[in-house]
Amino acid sequence: HFSNVPQHVYSIIRDPREHIVSAYFHCKESKHHGKKLGHLMPDTLEEWLDAWVKTKRVGKAQALKRMEEYRCYNPINMQSSLLLSPAAPPSYGEESAPVSISKDTITERFDVLGLTSQMDKSLCLIFIRWTGIVPDRCNCSQNAEGKEVLAHHGAIHSHNVTNHGGTHEHTKEQLQAIEELADVDMKLYAVAEELFAEQV
Repeated sequence: HFSNVPQHVYSIIRDPREHIVSAYFHCKESKHHGKKLGHLMPDTLEEWLDAWVKTKRVGKAQALKRMEEYRCYNPINMQSSLLLSPAAPPSYGEESAPVSISKDTITERFDVLGLTSQMDKSLCLIFIRWTGIVPDRCNCSQNAEGKEVLAHHGAIHSHNVTNHGGTHEHTKEQLQAIEELADVDMKLYAVAEELFAEQV
């Protein structure tokens, strides 16, 4: 959750189209979650998306029931509900007013809002903003061979799932459902991409 207590706040977000698909496969197949509770999930991504779209159209109370049924994530605007929540929680019985999504409000809240698709550059931005130093590995200039210096050498961890979101080929229907579930997340991601490009 966003908090206004720390002096500096950094976060990294994911393309909602990848994030939602990844959430399904994590809940269904991962060795930590899927092994124990995957049997509670619908058999197909389409069934799961359809159930959550219907849930979103009904309202918040139904979403809590759906989470109890599947014992896993609520994919409805998952990232924005955490990152754009008010700095101070509302009093009991009050509805919190959503934070507007604009470059100004995002830059007021976060020193850096990185992208998982650009993890190395996101981590470099955070390090540079935090320390004021540009380490050699974050130098985006080209070397003698004309290649960028910055390169990722980390391992990819599978978690025993068939898809991580970025490797999934969405059907038109799946994409429509995802975009309905993540309508606010999609706006947040578009602003984050624009800010990221400027920060880099």
